[in-house]
Amino acid sequence: MSGRHGRKRKQGKGQRSPRPAGMQSSRTSPTSAGQARAWSPKAISHRTWEQLRQGARNVAGVSYQVAVTADLLIQARVGRLPLVRLIPEGYEDIDCLCSGDTNLYVQTKDVGGGRGTLTASDVVDALTHAAAAVGDGAVAVVTDGNLGSGLAFTGWTTSVSTSGAPGVDVLTRLLGDRGLDEAAASGLLGRAHLVHVPWHVPALTQVMLREDLGLAPAVARIVYARLVTDLAGVAAAQRTTTADRPRARIPADLDAHIDAVHRVVDVNALDEAVQSGICEPVDFTQPSDLTPAQFYAGVDVAPSHIAADLDVVRPPELTATYEGLAEQRYVLLAGSSGSGKSALLWRAACDVGRGARPLRVLRLRGDADVEALVRHVQLQEPSAVAPVLVCGDDLGRSGMDGWPVAASRLLELPGVLLVGAARAEDLTPALSRDARVVDPRLDRDTARQIAEQVRSAGVATAMEVEEATDRAEGLLMEFLALLTTGRRLEAVLDDQVQRVQAPDQALAYDLLRLVCAAHILGSSVPADRLAAAATTAHGATAGQVRAALSVLQDEHLVVSDATGRWRGLHELRSATLVRLLHRTPPPTLAHTYTEVLPLLPVEQLGAAVRIVAETLATDLTPIADTAAALVDRDDADARIVTTVLAGVVTGVTA
Repeated sequence: MSGRHGRKRKQGKGQRSPRPAGMQSSRTSPTSAGQARAWSPKAISHRTWEQLRQGARNVAGVSYQVAVTADLLIQARVGRLPLVRLIPEGYEDIDCLCSGDTNLYVQTKDVGGGRGTLTASDVVDALTHAAAAVGDGAVAVVTDGNLGSGLAFTGWTTSVSTSGAPGVDVLTRLLGDRGLDEAAASGLLGRAHLVHVPWHVPALTQVMLREDLGLAPAVARIVYARLVTDLAGVAAAQRTTTADRPRARIPADLDAHIDAVHRVVDVNALDEAVQSGICEPVDFTQPSDLTPAQFYAGVDVAPSHIAADLDVVRPPELTATYEGLAEQRYVLLAGSSGSGKSALLWRAACDVGRGARPLRVLRLRGDADVEALVRHVQLQEPSAVAPVLVCGDDLGRSGMDGWPVAASRLLELPGVLLVGAARAEDLTPALSRDARVVDPRLDRDTARQIAEQVRSAGVATAMEVEEATDRAEGLLMEFLALLTTGRRLEAVLDDQVQRVQAPDQALAYDLLRLVCAAHILGSSVPADRLAAAATTAHGATAGQVRAALSVLQDEHLVVSDATGRWRGLHELRSATLVRLLHRTPPPTLAHTYTEVLPLLPVEQLGAAVRIVAETLATDLTPIADTAAALVDRDDADARIVTTVLAGVVTGVTA
């Protein structure tokens, strides 16, 4: 039972976990009950306490350490761990008094957002440091990364020496090299734990608040923010304390935070922006079930792909993003379609999300949406130690028009960070104002690292990295196509197009044409409208439409979302498919647009009409006829008329 998921599956609500080894009795601590509660073990001097204050001085902002502290306090409150008091930044990162008056000292090791590895030497360094500082108390080394040197996690309930896990011999030998004899090494390993707590522990902790304490999701987020702010303050203030009077928190303190939130917050108003579809919390805990091969074929990257570690890590761009957030609080990723903007956006949000609460903006169409988003962020009580990270993809496109105003308003709030992604052609001065602009272009070092990751995932490569890099012209998606197939993305898609252009695939061909055309217009197509169009054109039944869409989905050409709307997998792929499907008319691209526009949701019409008008600048007759038909529709209201006419005017004058 080495991580949160194991504990959660095996334990019901309100159940208490077995006590960690070292928490079983006072045998593991030389102190009496009174001494333990005063936190003045005989084996530890006041001078040692003073020497360790530097750690408290270094606490700034929400760190992995503070997140683990919050997690332990909440686990104690809901009965999962028998902890009765926690001291942040005590003799160790977190000093815990357990029921039975025994002590547990926790060292936290954040290793690169879970991507790093602790070696046996690293573990021994942590254990000997703790042993020197705290004497005979139980010690836990907690990390978000992996263990090397053949070591395995023990969890909270089993010690290293009693777990039967491999690596005890190597730890014993290394402890001997540090000056511990065999008896001392055995004693230390008998009260030591190796525990995995993932980097996304804040999200998992909030799940515990919801499920074990019955808090509404929005309340859980605010309670968590208040708690980590409090714990960070306690840790930082520890520098002025003494060993016999440290600052501490007990599980019941969590109830005070919950009561305070319920007293001052209108719970119904908290999720107004979420319920109206303007934004949503980002979930990095539910991984996608795509295979690496499917992912590397090219998809619009979503948080679930990051949760599954399918993305390719790009250190230069990520470093620039982190620096931009630290210095300017707003980073805009701007590059060509297929350059990997979305993957960088969500990877940055994921890694920063260890200390910030990521929020995904879904729509910003006007002043009302902007006001609702700003109010929602304010209600989350963002601060320097509990920031909110506001994320926006496809900026500059339909439905995100209000982002520049929202960004300006949000940057006025302390504790708010912004990260967005936009196509280079959509980049405007208003969009990039106050932002650090990062252009994600593929370099050779990153390409080599990506190729290594692709091979490690079990995906065969068909071209040398250097050649694929040269031919990709800086585009990540093109590079992946060349690397994994030996061919350009267009050539790979051309084979698939040839299959759907067979005489018996006419229905699938038309569905692909409409869905991809809608995608490059910035929209998806509702399933019922797509089916109605297929019925009109082909006399197809609902079952035939489903079968044709299933073929396209299996070919990795289209995908449906949770609402039943259909779109292409990625804008670059859709644009390439549209070009291939119209290289030998009929139908012409203009004709396809006249078919697609009536299928789009009304909120997407204005931007779509504008794009079509710009694309067909040499012959506006089709768009004029289509616009007139849309305005004359029986269900046309003022909103449809306004959006269509505004789109035509903007597109013609662009």
